[in-house]
Order: sequence, then structure tokens, then C-alpha cells
Amino acid sequence: RLEILKWEKENESWQRKEAHKRIEFRDNQQKENERIRKIRTNWEQGVHQAIVDHAALVLSVSEYPDWISGNYLVQYDPENKLLKVQFELPNKSVVDAPKAVKFVATTGQFVETKLSLKEQKALYDNLCYQLALRSVHELFEADVKENINSIMDNFKNLNSIDSDTFELTLY
Repeated sequence: RLEILKWEKENESWQRKEAHKRIEFRDNQQKENERIRKIRTNWEQGVHQAIVDHAALVLSVSEYPDWISGNYLVQYDPENKLLKVQFELPNKSVVDAPKAVKFVATTGQFVETKLSLKEQKALYDNLCYQLALRSVHELFEADVKENINSIMDNFKNLNSIDSDTFELTLY
């Protein structure tokens, strides 16, 4: 009988905690939904900061491999309906991959053949163009209110920024 009373007391306590968690979750959900509604309303009305926030939201939900940071900066010029995007490119070392790997049975070892510098440059350039096109496409596709007439993108390898100043400027 004592064990049942103890279990009932623990269950009541757990039920109270769970009810509190549900209320807290709903409150947070309502606040977040209201924040999103406000951004949407402002975006629909062409409010400057809402357009920047919307573009940042579009870029933030893009899925990239781990070796692409997805870091970006966004600015908006409402007079010209110009969106400015600075996107961090992956380090050039991502294309420093083997072209082929062969197993040499007589030695029991693997032998790599590297991509030539020309092939690495072409691969990296292609990667950068694809990232730029994808980002521009996603931003225009999401702009159903036509707040953006043009996009100026600046895709940079931020690893090449002066390590003494750490300055990152956008146009």
C-alpha cells in the first residue's frame, strides 16, 4: 500500500511538471508564431528589415554539406529593390581530392592519383557558380511579393580575409 501511495505521489508530481512543460511549449510556440506572422506581414508590406529577415530565413533553411558553412550577410536597398548577399565559400581545400585510388596487389597498398591544379580550379569554380546560382534562385523563388528586382551576390572565401583585422565588409 505504501508503494502505491509513493507511486501516486510521484505520478502526480510528474503530471504537474508535464502540464507545465506543455503550457510553456504552447506559450513559446505562440510567441514564435506571432513573430513569424509579424515578419510575414512586414515582408508583404515591403518593410526593409523584414525583407532582410526573410532573405536570411530563406538562406538559413538551405541544406548544405558539412564542408559548406552556409554563412552569409544580407543587405537590402529598398529604393532599387536590390538585395545584396555575401556568402562564405568553402575553403579551396575541399577540391583537393584524389582523382582515383587503385589497389596494387603486389605491394598491398593503395595508390592515389591527385586531380591536377587545373582540374581542381575548374571543380572549385563550378562549385562556386552552383552555390551562387542556387542561392539566387532560392531568393527569387521565395520572393512572391516581388520585393526584390535584382540580387548582387558576393561569394567569398572568408578564409582569405586578413587575419590581423578580421574585417568583413559588405559592399
